[in-house]
Amino acid sequence: MLKIKFWMLLVSLNALVLGAAEQTDRYRELKQEPRIATDNLYFSWLGCHSCLMIEQKVNLEDFEKLPLIARPDWRAAAKIQIAMQMLMVKNEIVDSFKQAILDQKVDVKDLNSMASTLVALGVEQESLTEVLESKVLFKNIQQAENKAAEYRIQYVPTVIVKGHYATDANSTGSVAVFAETLAELRRK
Repeated sequence: MLKIKFWMLLVSLNALVLGAAEQTDRYRELKQEPRIATDNLYFSWLGCHSCLMIEQKVNLEDFEKLPLIARPDWRAAAKIQIAMQMLMVKNEIVDSFKQAILDQKVDVKDLNSMASTLVALGVEQESLTEVLESKVLFKNIQQAENKAAEYRIQYVPTVIVKGHYATDANSTGSVAVFAETLAELRRK
């Protein structure tokens, strides 16, 4: 019985320490070199609901939006994300597409499902097919993978601010705190 009480005390203390860490460890300073002061990067995955919620509520206009391919089945979403950027798809279509993802009406691991949804929303099929098969798309995916490796990005959503700081949804815990932390890092 004494062991159980001791264990419960340790768990409680650990929760207090972790709770305090969450309040103060909302971001981290990056140590790797070279630091590129112009790197304002936002790593996401179309299948990440936290990412989509942050994109709806947080101003990320001055951030380069890059897909993270943490697993092989994330590659299709990365292709679609970059293809939409290359085609400069209208914000209304992008928003409707992301809402369809949130509503679970499109499979983010199935390239054809996502492409069909975009075409149904108004993206020209021929242009989309051409971009999805282009060498430029693959070059852009490789560049995104290189940036993710350079900054050691392992999960989403993660932002890099001025090449010096990183924060993510795990560190902030909510969209509001994510936005506050991002604003703080922009001022640094």
